[in-house]
Amino acid sequence: AISMLVAGSIVSLMVGQMKATSTLNRNMLNEQTLRDNIVYMTDEINSMGNNSVEPFMSEAEIDQVQFNGDFDNDGTVDQVEYIYDEDSGELSRTLRSSDDNGATWDDVSTDVLIPNVEEMEFLYYTTGNVESEDVDLITAVQIRVKLDTGAGATEFNAGKIAEEEQVSRVTIRNR
Repeated sequence: AISMLVAGSIVSLMVGQMKATSTLNRNMLNEQTLRDNIVYMTDEINSMGNNSVEPFMSEAEIDQVQFNGDFDNDGTVDQVEYIYDEDSGELSRTLRSSDDNGATWDDVSTDVLIPNVEEMEFLYYTTGNVESEDVDLITAVQIRVKLDTGAGATEFNAGKIAEEEQVSRVTIRNR
């Protein structure tokens, strides 16, 4: 009877440890996914306009930003578009290339950067820290992403995953 009690305690302890480990792993993965993708996005936004002429930015909406530049320094103008689809909960990135300085665009790739997004917004600022969506005046972009922490939950970590939201603000270097 004592051995059954000890075995039951050990099993209970191990299940508790598995639940804690599962929750910590999911929290770390969520944080890392957000951090890595926001750093990637801010690097590209910061480089907007490289080796290209105005207008650098063609779309500035709360759920979408589209801008131009020679991001890979190959002499051709590229266009990057980040767009949040609220229905699918995905933040995606489309890359387009142009051989005629932006008169026409060819799709190169479209990739989902961050799945399971609960909320996402781009905010735009002009000189003097004034909010604006006037693409000719924007000098800074703020990115805010909040993950849907219920997505990907397991029986071990359901309801225990920390809310994950990150905000980053980047100045457009070429303005």
